[in-house]
Amino acid sequence: MFKKIIENIKLKFSTDIFKNSAWGIVSNIIQNILLSVFFIIIARQYNKDEFANYIIANTIYSFILGFSTLGLGHWFIREIINIEDKVALLNKFFKMQFIIGIAFYFISLGITFLLYQNPLIRSIAIILSINIIFDNIIYVIKYLNISALEQRKSFVLLSIEALLKCLSACALFFFTIPILYLSIILIALRFITLNLFITYGSSKAIKLADIIFTKINFKEIKSIVAANWSFVVIGSLSVVNWRIGNIFVSKYLTSSDVANYEVSFKLLSMAYILPVIVATSIYPKLINALKNSFGEMQLLYQKVF
Repeated sequence: MFKKIIENIKLKFSTDIFKNSAWGIVSNIIQNILLSVFFIIIARQYNKDEFANYIIANTIYSFILGFSTLGLGHWFIREIINIEDKVALLNKFFKMQFIIGIAFYFISLGITFLLYQNPLIRSIAIILSINIIFDNIIYVIKYLNISALEQRKSFVLLSIEALLKCLSACALFFFTIPILYLSIILIALRFITLNLFITYGSSKAIKLADIIFTKINFKEIKSIVAANWSFVVIGSLSVVNWRIGNIFVSKYLTSSDVANYEVSFKLLSMAYILPVIVATSIYPKLINALKNSFGEMQLLYQKVF
């Protein structure tokens, strides 16, 4: 009996869902430790006003980032599993996310300039909001890896980026770096990560020349977004829930309150790691099971639940 239980446990641990989830969990633990160190260092090295200005600009960028992909990753996974010309779909998805990213970059700046008069907040926002364009491109490659059950590549690259960010914060122990310059350094690191995702993370499946000549029909984008509006709403609501607090604190309380609220919130956000990673790994499996039968998908759902 005991031997059978051990064999069942080994069998479950050998599944793609477990392997991908395990990679995600370990990677996110490493990322959170490194990013927490980064966060603690900059919180201590800058005065509360500078730190609060950085947090406010970063909050607006993160807030808009939750909308910028329009939830199209789930549409991409469903399509790439069922379609024959996967390269054409990938090129289309890439170009769509790049165009959408540029649009949301300017939306982010518009909201920042509307809400805040502080020149430093606006300057940091101009720099950090470039992340929206970079993140939309990385988003394509992450979902390409999810569809192929190769999240390990994404997790490794994101862990490397977290390490580089941590090292950049450690430089503050030796050099005086204005918060604006630190923002430029962070964007440079994100650009390096983007290039690693394109060259290594995508297994060279992305060719920029093909993407440039890929034609995009804006009516088609509109119909795709309309058909997947539920994912936009779900993703947007979670970001609104996570980030709206910082905006309220910044508008009605002090810079010290902004800093204290962000530090406290970091602890809460770490609790979301496990369910998010596991749910992401399960999704492609559910789609494949549904192709066979609804009953098979329902059985898989009950097991993983």
